[in-house]
Amino acid sequence: MANFATQGLISGQPEKVYSTRPMHPLGMRVLTDDGRMFRYIRSGGVPPLVPGQVLMGPIPNGDLVSGIALAEQVEIGSLTVPLVMPGTLNAVIDDNDYLGGMLWVIASPSQGYRIDGHKGGFRNSKIVFHLPIDDPIQTTLPIGTLIGLAYNQYEWAQQCAIAPTGPVVGVAVSPIPTQLFGWMQVRGLCPVRMVGASPAGTTVHPSNTVAGAAVAAGAGAVTNSRSLGVLVDASVDAKAAPVMLMLE
Repeated sequence: MANFATQGLISGQPEKVYSTRPMHPLGMRVLTDDGRMFRYIRSGGVPPLVPGQVLMGPIPNGDLVSGIALAEQVEIGSLTVPLVMPGTLNAVIDDNDYLGGMLWVIASPSQGYRIDGHKGGFRNSKIVFHLPIDDPIQTTLPIGTLIGLAYNQYEWAQQCAIAPTGPVVGVAVSPIPTQLFGWMQVRGLCPVRMVGASPAGTTVHPSNTVAGAAVAAGAGAVTNSRSLGVLVDASVDAKAAPVMLMLE
């Protein structure tokens, strides 16, 4: 197991170990002494995470894509933003679903604020979103202001789909059962499951034919996807190959 260090501190959970409860904040970034970089995640979706699997972030709530209009004014310095959920909401929002995510003003001034917690709710219910004490509202938000909500991108990290519905966030380095906690890799040498045979030095992207796999750019890659990195050695179809990840 590698020793992790961040800001001079050694982390408590090795990269190939998962836990049933969070040992670190989701999204925490750590480095090893050989230059690899990892992020702390919670596994989501089906199937469970397996090593070498390309991962994407959580699927956004499509019912809220147009934003939520403020039903009451929010003043400068406020640490709470009350939002009334639309009557078209199709899924219950559970307590702290958006913890660690972002609340932002869709129109000008388009400022974003970290979400420190909230209770759950459903159609037409008011949910009060709490902000951290060091990130209060900076401008008065009048009634009718459209507010957007984004999940923490390290909550519910899951196998990248052939048509991704979330951003590519990293590569799994160990088995992590659904809803449990562990690490994914975002930078440095990492085995990645490949589609097709490609030479060393090839840039790779998420595959649009095999979920959770990578492929050479332009050869069955997801359209407009971000590059994962560069092959360090030649790849073999349906096998893992070493990739110098460059996601961060």
